[in-house]
Amino acid sequence: MINICNNISFKAIAWLFLTHYPLPMMQSIKKPLSQNYFHKLNGLCYTDNCAFIDKIQTMQCAALIAYYRLTNRKSHLSKVMDHIKKEITEFETTLLVLEQEALNAIKKKYQMSDIVWSRCLYDIQQTKQSYITGMTQKYTTVIHDEKIPHNIFEILITLLKKNNINPDSVHLHMISDQEEIEANPSHIAYTKSFINVLPENGIEKDLNISHDYIPAEIKLFPRITNCQLTTEIASKCAHEIQHLVQQHALSELIITEYLYYYYGIDAVEFKKSSEYQRLSCIHEAQAEIFSATKDAYIAECFKVMRLKSYYPDHLYEEHFFHISTIAMLWKVYAWLEYFY
Repeated sequence: MINICNNISFKAIAWLFLTHYPLPMMQSIKKPLSQNYFHKLNGLCYTDNCAFIDKIQTMQCAALIAYYRLTNRKSHLSKVMDHIKKEITEFETTLLVLEQEALNAIKKKYQMSDIVWSRCLYDIQQTKQSYITGMTQKYTTVIHDEKIPHNIFEILITLLKKNNINPDSVHLHMISDQEEIEANPSHIAYTKSFINVLPENGIEKDLNISHDYIPAEIKLFPRITNCQLTTEIASKCAHEIQHLVQQHALSELIITEYLYYYYGIDAVEFKKSSEYQRLSCIHEAQAEIFSATKDAYIAECFKVMRLKSYYPDHLYEEHFFHISTIAMLWKVYAWLEYFY
């Protein structure tokens, strides 16, 4: 019996070696060298590449479950589970670091003074905190469009509540403008946030941005009704709601106002810059990865969606690798939780 167990354990370890990274050595956001190649393809053979990654992740999942079951006593599994959760949260930590680097790159590109930049960051922080509080409250002016199908509406409401957002603090609209629909043939949904720039403040005439919450919007294109899988609808909704949770639009809006007010850089010029594009890509990755790290079901929803579709000019195989890794880790966690 001991020889059989040792043989199985050896095979598990062998699988771990073949799939590149035993969990204790894994660095969550750091991709294998093959991903550098995948990332450059920009959509070419995307589904084939992701199918290959998915197969590797499936083997990795099975190998990790077998490895931990055979090499750890039941009393030690809780420590392993804590380690897995730590691995999952490291995705968030790394993306926050990358976001900060992207913000610093914007400051450097436009040679923003330390004083102006510190004021900008202060406004971003204070406005985000105010908006997070504001989204827990009810606003009588908020509209929920009756044209939104019931099943989609219920998913939106459930996810908003799950993320500590009062549904009555966010407008929910189904887009009916045909020109907007035709101008965005691949879009399913988007969020829109607003800020209020007040009259000039003080003798120095500094930029004065109100921190008071203005209800945001989640706008859906009618083509969302073509999504046949509940997982796809859930992933689309979770993506937009996470943008609100992180208040990504506020960072971009406030930086845009500061660049125009103090340096004469308009929004069009700013959004053409590689620095803005970098920040935008990080925000789009955060919208999915942050959601996936909080919820195993949502992680699986994103994995299923991104297995077949990429986000043009933003998210490709590299992102799928990260999402599928999170989903795989959640599966390992669930199995160990069952055994524990």
